[in-house]
Amino acid sequence: MSESTVKKERVSVLGSTGSIGVSTLSVIRQHEERFEIYGLSAHTNAALLLEQCKQYRPRVVVVTDTKTFEEISEASLLSDLAIELLYGQDGLRELVSSEETDTIVAGITGAAGLESTYYAIIEGKKNTRCKQGASGDGGGLTYESIV
Repeated sequence: MSESTVKKERVSVLGSTGSIGVSTLSVIRQHEERFEIYGLSAHTNAALLLEQCKQYRPRVVVVTDTKTFEEISEASLLSDLAIELLYGQDGLRELVSSEETDTIVAGITGAAGLESTYYAIIEGKKNTRCKQGASGDGGGLTYESIV
């Protein structure tokens, strides 16, 4: 297969507005020939999420905070870009269960990310759990494949 006919890996980034999500999207942007964004999720950073939607044009966006969901719903950007907007844990479950997404990057911190990661595993998705923490070199991201 030539490079132009290679199927791109469709990635969904859970917690796309946090530091892990922003770092993940930066890496994906550097490798656009290999990856495309299928879905993004965020909790409260509506402004950054809308900017990410403009740049990456995901097919699905999930917002887990009620106030932020209402704010995003009122913005015409998502409908202008034909992006489906979902809400809450049910929305996350739908995103990670979609046949359209190949890989889930789980950047939601703590217990809030467990349910969506669990469903991604059940669905047999390639799943990467990301964490931040101190390390010998002063900190950084650790990516672990969990499936």
